[in-house]
Amino acid sequence: QTILHKFQLPTQHQPFLPKLQPQNLPLILLTQHCCRHPILNLPILFKLPQKTNIQLTMLLPHQNLQLIHQYFTNGTARAIPM
Repeated sequence: QTILHKFQLPTQHQPFLPKLQPQNLPLILLTQHCCRHPILNLPILFKLPQKTNIQLTMLLPHQNLQLIHQYFTNGTARAIPM
């Protein structure tokens, strides 16, 4: 099975999720298909919109340079921070 199918939100975090629903929070993921770092985190982030009203948007960094420039790693690098 994949991480997405195996992962369950921890029970201690379940009471927090309804508090997110009325806020309609956006969640923007800047990620590349070749980036190995977020592989384990993406399935977890995919579960959040299923339990809340969080609006998930995935963007490619090279197509959104203005956005990624706001979050330079150490102020200069275009690495995608986690």
